Amino acid sequence: MSGCGVILVAEDSSDDTVLLEHAFMSTGLSVSVRCVRDGQEAIEYLEGRHPFNDRAAYPLPNVVVVDLKMPRLDGFGLLDWLHHQPLTNRMLIGVLSGFGHPAAVEQAYRLGAKFHIAKPNGFEDLVSIAQFLAHASESYSHETVLFATPPELLKAMLQAHTILPVQLKSSAQPEPMSA
Repeated sequence: MSGCGVILVAEDSSDDTVLLEHAFMSTGLSVSVRCVRDGQEAIEYLEGRHPFNDRAAYPLPNVVVVDLKMPRLDGFGLLDWLHHQPLTNRMLIGVLSGFGHPAAVEQAYRLGAKFHIAKPNGFEDLVSIAQFLAHASESYSHETVLFATPPELLKAMLQAHTILPVQLKSSAQPEPMSA
């Protein structure tokens, strides 16, 4: 997985997908974004099933970003499937969702998510998220330890109702936790 990073986004909202693609373009960073509409389509992509069987056109991602509420197979089902797949061991898997109830966040982390980011209200914050994901995609295989969420940090984040373990530009976002 060298060169340009590849990010697979499982998101059912076409509006959110278009905004996220524009946010990635706004970063100016070299990252390839592939979008699928739900968890089932994400599995088909990752397994290389038709129409995703051309790995040159549909390369395996470095990062998988999951929305939690999707039709057919929701984000929790996808996270559970990803958690049990050997091919995903070298992928950074996380959540970008409007569903941020603390129990849902905790469940996402239990299913192997390394981050949970609440969908922002402003485009500037979405660009910051895209920058984080692009950098993560390009460096994840070399810096895995930076994205691991230790259980004690997760517990502190959940108790403080902090579900965004990265700092965005907007002052409305929570400050990062110190270990």
